[in-house]
Amino acid sequence: MSLNHLVELLIDESKSRYMRAIRLFEFQTAVYHPKAFKRLVATQGDVRAPTRILRTARIFAAIKILEKIEADLKQKKDDRVISIKDLAADEDYRSIFDDVIATNGGWIRIRHSQSVRTFDKSMKRRKKKFKPQQG
Repeated sequence: MSLNHLVELLIDESKSRYMRAIRLFEFQTAVYHPKAFKRLVATQGDVRAPTRILRTARIFAAIKILEKIEADLKQKKDDRVISIKDLAADEDYRSIFDDVIATNGGWIRIRHSQSVRTFDKSMKRRKKKFKPQQG
């Protein structure tokens, strides 16, 4: 996959906005992880992220989006609880779970991933490291 292909994925409006958001978060993460960035650009297929940090980024982004979809469904149904059947019936929810969560390690990967707080702290340190020094 070339850098052009990555950018095309991000701006292709025929793709789900949720999938584009997940890929944008993955791309932002890769920018601060040079080895992961090289692997991402060199990857031929894009079903599974090429590195552990990028799989984590995809899963964390997907989880946030699934939470948003679930909240919207609860609001739409005016109910505090939403059934798994209702979640599975939602095309966006199902595709994100199947195409992102399941293909990047599923529940086991989620269970054994670093915490979101640790991930965020790591990203902040990396951003600071790459930030141009003020004169």
